[in-house]
Amino acid sequence: TMKKWWLFLFLFSFNVSFAGDNCMLVPISLQQKVGAASLIVEGKVLAQSSFWNQQHNMIYTTNRVEVLQVFKGDKVTQIDIITEGGTVDNISIVHSPSLQLSGNQYGIFFCQPSSVVNGAFSVYSSLQGFIQYDLKNNTATEPFQKYESILSSIYAVKNSTQQPSFSIHQDVELEAAIHFHTASKTTSGIAVKSFSPATISGGTNSF
Repeated sequence: TMKKWWLFLFLFSFNVSFAGDNCMLVPISLQQKVGAASLIVEGKVLAQSSFWNQQHNMIYTTNRVEVLQVFKGDKVTQIDIITEGGTVDNISIVHSPSLQLSGNQYGIFFCQPSSVVNGAFSVYSSLQGFIQYDLKNNTATEPFQKYESILSSIYAVKNSTQQPSFSIHQDVELEAAIHFHTASKTTSGIAVKSFSPATISGGTNSF
């Protein structure tokens, strides 16, 4: 039908209009993000729901995030982070390049108050305002930076804020992943020590 064709052309043109923007990203330093964010948290995405804005020309997604640690800002237990794009009634809008989250995703969020929903947050500098954890491989990444471990990304943020951090929730899955990789690395260091004593001096346990 004409209505379906119009919708297809609208979404096609919308996606194409943003397709070349990835190359326009300009690296933003960790110190700049720390300075600009009013709230910095480590968290886990619990649930998501999408909605049209009042003008009905953009879909946004509310991402409910459980806070595990607070590195800067008020102590909170859960926050809503608003991202651009989503799906409502089988209509999808993909806004690229911009942050797209998914359920059960872990990482560090550099937040500012949202201009779309009162009381919610947006992520400063979009894609660059989220350090994503990979629990399986014990790494953390953002568009222009890869950390050798989850702990190294946490330490980098703590060192940049130069403030006390506050533990809010303990997450069994995250702690098990960090403990597993830390223990594996320590075990590997012990094995090297026993077989190749001449190589010990460089150290094996830096995170």
